[in-house]
Amino acid sequence: MILALDTTLGACSVAIGERESGVLGFEYHERARGHAEAIVPMIERVVAKAGRSRTEISGIACTTGPGSFTGVRVGLAAAKGLALGLGVRLAGIPTLEALAASLLFDDPSSGTEDGRVLAVIDGPRGGFIAQAFTIDPAKVRVEPVAEIEGVSEDQASNMDFKAIAFTVGPAAQRLADMAGGTAAKAIVRQADARVICRYVFAATEDRWQENLSPIYFRPPHATPAKPPPWIKPGARLS
Repeated sequence: MILALDTTLGACSVAIGERESGVLGFEYHERARGHAEAIVPMIERVVAKAGRSRTEISGIACTTGPGSFTGVRVGLAAAKGLALGLGVRLAGIPTLEALAASLLFDDPSSGTEDGRVLAVIDGPRGGFIAQAFTIDPAKVRVEPVAEIEGVSEDQASNMDFKAIAFTVGPAAQRLADMAGGTAAKAIVRQADARVICRYVFAATEDRWQENLSPIYFRPPHATPAKPPPWIKPGARLS
C-alpha cells in the first residue's frame, strides 16, 4: 500500500492506494501556506477513511519540487519522517513530472501526435518555470526531453506551443492564455497525490530510494549566518 503526498505548490493533498484496488482514500485542500500544520492530520484522516492502518503502508511517495521552498521542505520532511518510523521505501516524483503524468490518467487522448507535454508552474518575478516531456500512455511513463528552465513572459510569447501546457497559478495562467490561439491545449491544474500514487505503481524499481533530495529552481533566500570576523575558522568555542 502506497501513501502519496504533495505540498509543493498552492495545495496540500494526500492519497493512499494499492496496485490492485487503486486509490482507496484522498484529501485535497487548496492553500497558499500552512502546509506543515495540515499535512499530518490529513494523513491520519486519509488512512482512517481507507479503513487501514499505518503499519500496512509499504512505501511513501512525494513530490520533490520545484515549488515553494517551504512547501517542498514540508512534504519531504513528512515523507522522510514517516518512512523512517515505518521502515519503508521512499519514491520522489519531481513536481513538473507529476503535472505531466496527470495526462496519463485524466485525458490521455488529448496529447499531441508526438506525445509531447509542456509542464509549467509560476516562477520568480512573474515568469514561468517549464519543462518538456514525452508521454507514453501504453507504458504509463513520462520522460523529460529538456532541463527545467526559467521562461520570461516575453520569451513565452514567442514559444512554439505544440505541446499541452499544464499550468498552475496566475502567472502560468497567462501562459495558457497565450497558448489559446495555437494548436496546444492548455489544462490548468494542481499537482495531485492521486496521480502520484497511481504513477508510482507503474514506476520502475529505481524510483525507490533510501533518501530524497529537494529540487529547487533557485537557491533559497535564507543562508547560514557567517561567524563574526574575530572568530577564526575551525576555532572551538567553550
